[in-house]
Amino acid sequence: MALSLGAARIDLAVVDDALVGYEVKGGRDTLDRLPRQAEAFGQVFERLTLVTTEGHLRRAAAIIPDWWGIDLVDDREPTLTPVRPAGANPDRRPEALVRLLWRDEVASLLRKAGHRDTRHPRRMLWQRLVETMDGPGLSSVVCETLRQRAGWRAAA
Repeated sequence: MALSLGAARIDLAVVDDALVGYEVKGGRDTLDRLPRQAEAFGQVFERLTLVTTEGHLRRAAAIIPDWWGIDLVDDREPTLTPVRPAGANPDRRPEALVRLLWRDEVASLLRKAGHRDTRHPRRMLWQRLVETMDGPGLSSVVCETLRQRAGWRAAA
């Protein structure tokens, strides 16, 4: 799933009543992008878990915030061992959350909220949606919109 207007991609996003993300760093991966990914993912997801190997565990744990969960994967066997559970994200940003929505989706949500003029650029519409809805309501409507979306797989 692409975030930050395509600047970052999370390996697995679960869209239910909340947005939950999983980032996988296997033995052949590097951790070079993890600081930027952690920042981008932390603006959007309610909970995040890093799935990684023993070789990356110590360095990765020093990079990600304490509220991220960590699961350890064994390179030899397909097993996951929880290291720490994911906590609630204290730093979500509504501006980043609305950027997950397409322009027509935002325009539709604004019309439902009583806004008549939705012929503006998407950045203006995103800002208007943030100003219109509170945090929990905004998160709920973004999750619902994403669940209803068809044909949205990000290009590889």
